[in-house]
Amino acid sequence: MAPTIAHDFRRRLAQKYGLKCVWCGRKIRIKDRKKGNAATLEHLCPQFFGGSDEIDNLALACRECNSSRFHLHAYVFYVTRLMEGHKPDREQLQTKLRKLGLVPEGFELPEGIKQLSPDLSHVYSTSCKNGPSKGRVWKTLTPDERYALRQHLVNFYGNNCVWCEKKLQSHTSCQKDYAEIDYLQRPTRDDKDKPEKFLLICQSCKSISYQLHPYLFLLHQVMCGYSPDRLLIQGKLHEAGLLPYDFEFGECLDQFATLTPYA
Repeated sequence: MAPTIAHDFRRRLAQKYGLKCVWCGRKIRIKDRKKGNAATLEHLCPQFFGGSDEIDNLALACRECNSSRFHLHAYVFYVTRLMEGHKPDREQLQTKLRKLGLVPEGFELPEGIKQLSPDLSHVYSTSCKNGPSKGRVWKTLTPDERYALRQHLVNFYGNNCVWCEKKLQSHTSCQKDYAEIDYLQRPTRDDKDKPEKFLLICQSCKSISYQLHPYLFLLHQVMCGYSPDRLLIQGKLHEAGLLPYDFEFGECLDQFATLTPYA
């Protein structure tokens, strides 16, 4: 998009909805282009899913929210921000998402979602200067131990990504197909012989699911047409304390399955 057109769209959106981020509600500024509260154009339906540059598909977002969303479905990212205590512009989002066909008329946020805890401190390490991040316990393992752990996971899960069922490779030039080790509950070095503590996922899923509540990422995958093993993931989430045992697991999934990521 040409800079002059982008500036005109930012100005028009600011006049209609005000200078606030559509995702977190913070005040944003059009002039400070390099700061975290700089006003950026956000594609509600990501270009990855065929979203256009038309103004109906655009909203104003702060630079931080824009860069952290990747190509998550707008409603999933909206719920993520709600769980984190932010105040998204619900009215603007609902109106635009319905107009784009991303959310059906009458769709409401399932009550069960409100049971999910945004506290992922037992999954993420808080030692990173830039905030929570997943530590890599296997960095402390020897090459032979890493290889043995991957083999354990392949035997335990099969050689497929838990989230998208893509066939994985242990050694490949295509990073998207590379077998990554992930987890839902922070492991220790002593867990290297316990494959049930880990997940085997592809690089693409790992880059998107990073610091996102696993159940919300599951919703995103279902909306995108993937068929993850629901019972396996449900069990993992219960074990990790990320999902209450009385949570309506299937009901929320079925409701979100009515949404589409495509414009």
